[in-house]
Amino acid sequence: MSRNRLLRGLKPMHPGEMLREEVLPALGKSKAEIARLLGISRQTLYDIIEENPDADRSVNRRCYRRATRIRRFRRAD
Repeated sequence: MSRNRLLRGLKPMHPGEMLREEVLPALGKSKAEIARLLGISRQTLYDIIEENPDADRSVNRRCYRRATRIRRFRRAD
């Protein structure tokens, strides 16, 4: 439970909402360019922005795989 009275009862922000409302407008780049820079397809970026749960699972799996590879690489040193 949040100690801040203003934050109590607020629902956590979805990453897609944060991208849509805060990040993308501040960057001033096209969604296609952002997707390319993130290494994801444009459609995946649109799915995340639209808060599609299937896209969330797909991205989560990819992030998990990449994190696992990084851990393995670091252990090999």
